[in-house]
Amino acid sequence: MTRLSTNVNPAPSPWWSALAVFAAAGVAHGQVANRETEPNDTRQQANLVDSGGEGMRARPDPERGDSITGASTGSGVGTGLSSADYFRVLTAEDPSGLYCYYFESPSNSAGVETSMRGLTQTGGVINPGTDALAQQGETGPVRNIWYGTGPSARFFLRVTGNPTTTGPYSLEYNCVPYEPIAHGGGSDASEPYPAGSITITAYSTPAANLDFWIYDDQFNPIPDFGHDDPDASGLTRTFAPGVYYAALTDDNLLNDQPAAFDDANQAAVVLEFPNVTASSSPVFPFDTMGLTITAGGPPVSISGSKSHPFQVIYFRFVVVDPLACSPCPADFNGDGGVDGSDVAAFFDAWEAGAPCGDVNGDGGIDGQDIEAFFTSWEAGGC
Repeated sequence: MTRLSTNVNPAPSPWWSALAVFAAAGVAHGQVANRETEPNDTRQQANLVDSGGEGMRARPDPERGDSITGASTGSGVGTGLSSADYFRVLTAEDPSGLYCYYFESPSNSAGVETSMRGLTQTGGVINPGTDALAQQGETGPVRNIWYGTGPSARFFLRVTGNPTTTGPYSLEYNCVPYEPIAHGGGSDASEPYPAGSITITAYSTPAANLDFWIYDDQFNPIPDFGHDDPDASGLTRTFAPGVYYAALTDDNLLNDQPAAFDDANQAAVVLEFPNVTASSSPVFPFDTMGLTITAGGPPVSISGSKSHPFQVIYFRFVVVDPLACSPCPADFNGDGGVDGSDVAAFFDAWEAGAPCGDVNGDGGIDGQDIEAFFTSWEAGGC
């Protein structure tokens, strides 16, 4: 089977090591095959696939994750073998981190198609109980892709065949640790922006209808902080100090949030449950896909590339209170990293006689503060 190649920055080793240990702990019960049972012809009849109650477990290569197996020769009309198969997927919890999860068939599974299912919305109001196409899986091999950060997740999956489909299907559950892109070439350091009104716009090469959503420091989507539709105005919101993540893709970015109040597109399909982010678009590659952030100064751009179907690119950025002093002198600008930008920020404050220039806290701003700052800075922390 061809494994998913995400072509993204490798995740920090603690995430991968933690995942490997976590996965090894689950090997005792073996790779669980969740077998379909009829009737499962509609969303209301969907089989719960949770590997016996623990939730489906993904494992890093070379291990194989749990799977869903069944047979279908139908596209949704009929019962039994001649119908579509619906599944309510429940995944197990993983160590905290950002992951690209995927279902993949061990062969081409000719004639088999899969789709993640979602809900419709009308005028920015989600319609419960509906059944809409969220992501039509690619074929050859069959594959669906989504993103999560470790908590157990749920979503609906549909599998269909046609009268010529031969043999059963099997969808294996796997994952790849995933790294957000930050200012500074993907390191943990990022440009700090002053708290307050910030405008974010999206761009790509080639040009496309882009969709993005802002998440908090725990990767929770912030209500009303999303923007779809290719207008130049972008998203303008008031940001408090903190760490933020932006999830960006083309066409439709899927999570459980209704459209933002000022979004031109108030009818996009959404997912039903939290802890899942996905893209509806199989289009790739995009040489450049990025965001321009404007916060009281010149616009700053940050970008990556889309290298496989359904990819979501995550960006990390930091917002700070420009009047507040960092509790860590080494990280003088409060952006979460210790680098040359902290030296520049310190000397700006020191030369201006700003209160934060009094690093040693003796009530004066002089050479002793320079010494105190560099002692902390050279140590790389507080």
